[in-house]
Amino acid sequence: MKPSDQIKEKLNIVDVIREYVPTLKQVGANHKALCPFHKEKTPSFIVSPDKQIWHCFGCDRGGDIFKFIMEIEGVEFKDALRILAKKAGIELKPWDRSLSTKRSRLLKILDLASIFFQKTLESDQGKIAQDYLAKRKVNSSVAEEFKLGYAPDAWDKLLSFLKARGYKEQEIFEAGLTVKKGQRSYDRFRNRLMFPILDVHGNGVGFTGRILGKEIEGQGKYVNTPQTLVYDKSRILYGLSKAKEAIRKQDLCILVEGQMDVIASHQTGVKNAVAVSGSALTLPQINLIKRFTQNIALAFDVDIAGSSATKRGIDLALSSGLNTKIIQLPKGKDPDECIKSNPEIWKKAINSLSRIMDYYFDSVLKNLDLSKVEDKKEAAKSLLPIISKIFDPVERSHYLGRLAEKLKVDEEILAEAIRKGRRDAPRRVSTSMPQRVSTESPKQGREKSPEEKSLERLLGLVLKFPKNIPFVLENLESSDIGVPRVQTLFIFLKVSYNKEVPFSIEKFQKALSKKYPKLKKQVDILLLGVEKDMLAKEEAGKEVVGITKRIKSYALRKKLKSLEFDIKRAERLKDKENINLFSREFKRLSGELAKIEREE
Repeated sequence: MKPSDQIKEKLNIVDVIREYVPTLKQVGANHKALCPFHKEKTPSFIVSPDKQIWHCFGCDRGGDIFKFIMEIEGVEFKDALRILAKKAGIELKPWDRSLSTKRSRLLKILDLASIFFQKTLESDQGKIAQDYLAKRKVNSSVAEEFKLGYAPDAWDKLLSFLKARGYKEQEIFEAGLTVKKGQRSYDRFRNRLMFPILDVHGNGVGFTGRILGKEIEGQGKYVNTPQTLVYDKSRILYGLSKAKEAIRKQDLCILVEGQMDVIASHQTGVKNAVAVSGSALTLPQINLIKRFTQNIALAFDVDIAGSSATKRGIDLALSSGLNTKIIQLPKGKDPDECIKSNPEIWKKAINSLSRIMDYYFDSVLKNLDLSKVEDKKEAAKSLLPIISKIFDPVERSHYLGRLAEKLKVDEEILAEAIRKGRRDAPRRVSTSMPQRVSTESPKQGREKSPEEKSLERLLGLVLKFPKNIPFVLENLESSDIGVPRVQTLFIFLKVSYNKEVPFSIEKFQKALSKKYPKLKKQVDILLLGVEKDMLAKEEAGKEVVGITKRIKSYALRKKLKSLEFDIKRAERLKDKENINLFSREFKRLSGELAKIEREE
């Protein structure tokens, strides 16, 4: 049996997806939630434990357990295989081609480097790092939990260690562990306290190294692994692999700025803290957080007049629907410093969260005199762009009303200012870069027509409730089906129904998977779309009748339009025979259409 089949046998798709979409709830035989891949207000993301597939009827993404991991993690199939094998407790044998990837070798190199740094910290060479950790009050058990290490003050000790274990200089360089100067390679990290950076699954993907002793000119206090095949800082939150269970349990993710803040927080018992590691909050990081909670609390400087990168990150959080709050600490203190002075201050601050918008209102308005027109304009200029980013319409309306009350202006004036800003926004976007135009399936941006949606719904209904097939076949012809893919499926259904007595949906699907395997997957999705609505047989029958008439109307209107063109052309040619022929057909079809419309 192939590893992928073994994994599917051991893992339930619902359990795997729930790790990323904790709001997934059972509805009948299936499970439903808001889609993790696009913004929506009504849940249209469906997971079928029976079919072991998922599909979003909003953005039209879907597939099996592997496709979900590929989409949510942004990885290729081989990496999805590795991630799911680990969850299933299946060991991928060395002969598996999936393990020959460059990515897997880089992960092994980084794992060995982490062990090297940890062992060096425990040795006599690591005394300078041991003293530093003692000074920062980091106990040995937490240092071990976070796999802290020490990079010795030498040019090539790590390089020699890894080469001795069969790895090439180029591979070690591609893992971000060495720097090249001419033909020579030397260790990137030297005389530094080492913080291994783990992805959400606990795989080591990079390092941050803090210099110990005197800073060297041209080098920063912190050195980070550069962008590599396995490390992308925009997709990593430091400490998440250790914090995710606490985040889920507390239903809150605490965002701090640095690694020492995370370690200090975990040491004091607050284990739902992660770090953005000095960079702005990104959309991939927000999507990571949303797997475990919809609530975040920021424990770093979010001064409205400060870093634009920080503000962009907060804007992303608000527009992504995260409930965003702020932890206010004594002035000038970061979480680590606060915890060192008194852990209770940190815990009390977490229990006294403020909504980010309340904080922004206080920050902006405290220095303004709202009796002055200029200050009113300044307040609106600062707060309206942020209010416009709020995803929830009720919350957005609340803060818009609050601002209108503070400024003593009509709320509609402020709402119009937001609308104008949105209308103007595209004109401010640079057009120097070519825009990608997709010609792919609806999940890549193509909007389905009402006709296509109706056809798919009809086929889903009759396959779920086969008693309705005779009515549809009697009232529709294959020429009435204006979507080639659906027309092929309709014809195959017609042939199968007339051939098999009694008709069996199982036999139909089996035959379909042999002749049109891609259409078999489509049928599963169509069935899932019907199952999510939990219709009674009578309801389904009524809907089948209504959709059949609607599709017939589509087809008749198309034929009438074509006949209009034929009649005009015949009139230009003075072809009386065809004028009469086309006119009689036009009259017949018009009568048929009128009859359907009367019945509706």
